[in-house]
Amino acid sequence: MSPRKKPPKAYEFPYIGHGVAVARKTLTGFACFVDVVPGAKQRLLEQGLPLVLTEVVEWDGIFLTVSGFEGRIGDEVLAKYGGKDAWKAFNAGIDEWINAVHAKCPLRFFLKMTDDDEASSTDAWHDWSVAKIPELLADAALLKKDHAWALEELRALAPKVKRVRAVAPKKPSTPE
Repeated sequence: MSPRKKPPKAYEFPYIGHGVAVARKTLTGFACFVDVVPGAKQRLLEQGLPLVLTEVVEWDGIFLTVSGFEGRIGDEVLAKYGGKDAWKAFNAGIDEWINAVHAKCPLRFFLKMTDDDEASSTDAWHDWSVAKIPELLADAALLKKDHAWALEELRALAPKVKRVRAVAPKKPSTPE
């Protein structure tokens, strides 16, 4: 009798860009929640956000955008985390924060964007999440009038994430 294969690890929410992100200019995270997060709870969820990502913290309905140090994030990460494992430590901080956020307010997805020209690496959670992009793009909650921009944002950003280009739905081309 052959040994049973273990089922693939179940992930609680899609995390596009999971792994070790490296950025020279900027790093941005987009969190999409299942429900609108009330103002008082927003402040609670912001706690624990890695300091390097607190330059921009914007809430819009079910969305939270975080970003840091436009044009100099690499310098800030090295200054805060130091050493050869600075980026690994920084990303571990993002992971710890976003998992704590999800435990308090369920996430629909999290998208971590970096410079295209840097040496970021992704992992199995990212790969699983990429396969979920068509589902996310079809999600009725994102199609509400007030949130239609998010659908376009995900369509526009997804191809920029490593290995997403192959699965992101393409817009129909129009003859010129």
